Amino acid sequence: MVNVSPVEVCGETYNVVHASAVKQKELVMLLMLLTTGVSASTDKEIDTALLLGILVSLGDDMIKLNRVESIVLNKVVKQGTETPISIDDFKNNMAAYYTLIAEAIKVNIQDFFVLVDKLRKDNNKIQSQMMPD
Repeated sequence: MVNVSPVEVCGETYNVVHASAVKQKELVMLLMLLTTGVSASTDKEIDTALLLGILVSLGDDMIKLNRVESIVLNKVVKQGTETPISIDDFKNNMAAYYTLIAEAIKVNIQDFFVLVDKLRKDNNKIQSQMMPD
């Protein structure tokens, strides 16, 4: 069974096909160390803005960035069409392209982000309780 989630980016709706569990596992391994580190150091929840920063930082590792793109954008279509999107559809609109990647990452591993955010909050609570008044 194929799971599809609609995401809205810059006024357009895209249908994101969920990656297989194997590919989602790979996505976690590709992104989680950097994502959890940034989330912990900034004390911010993992959201689209944080993921956009992560994607920009991957520019130094084009192999990893290309792999993330290939996992999350596989078979993504603009709603009302049947043709999978390509980077060429976003000429002069890279902000929308990277936002779509970030949203597609969330579609695929949001459950992991929820867990990481909960653990970060729990850790912060424990640390604040240990601090003397």
